[in-house]
Amino acid sequence: MESMLTQNNFERLKSIRTIWRGRESEEYGYFSSFSVRAVAYICDYIILFMLASWCCEYYINTMHLEGYFDAVLLNLTQQKGMNTFDAWILLKTGLVTGAASAAQFIVRPIYYILAEAYFGRTIGMSLFSIIVIDEKTSGLIGLKKANKRYWYTALSHLSLMYGFLSMIHNKHSQTLHDRLCGTVVISR
Repeated sequence: MESMLTQNNFERLKSIRTIWRGRESEEYGYFSSFSVRAVAYICDYIILFMLASWCCEYYINTMHLEGYFDAVLLNLTQQKGMNTFDAWILLKTGLVTGAASAAQFIVRPIYYILAEAYFGRTIGMSLFSIIVIDEKTSGLIGLKKANKRYWYTALSHLSLMYGFLSMIHNKHSQTLHDRLCGTVVISR
């Protein structure tokens, strides 16, 4: 009876490790799991948004738009009944957030394509020791394949996340864009 409990605990721990670490492979080591890839993506999103926000705040502070800001502040304080400090914070936050969101459309493709092509990983992927490799050569994917992989990610989003969730049932834990590009994400 005691050995069955130990065996059950061992199986449960093994399944928990598989959920976080991914499936084991003789060829590649471990395939990255859905949960690790999702957390790495969230880390990259936060890093990119913070970087874009800081750049936009610096740009807005150096643009010398005092006349424009004065007109908007006057409108907010007189018509909305806000004090000047609250109106300034609202205006500045709105400008920085809006500009940072717009900058994401430029910064995000450059970041993902260059990081995956030349390093095999983004900063978020590095935090969790996962890397994108070519399925055939087991090397870095290169600029052309990284570009294709980034834009094929849109298909995974457009398929109502089926492209991402399909990796759970895939032998090599590949998402839709990984299968289309011939790439594999592994844990190191």
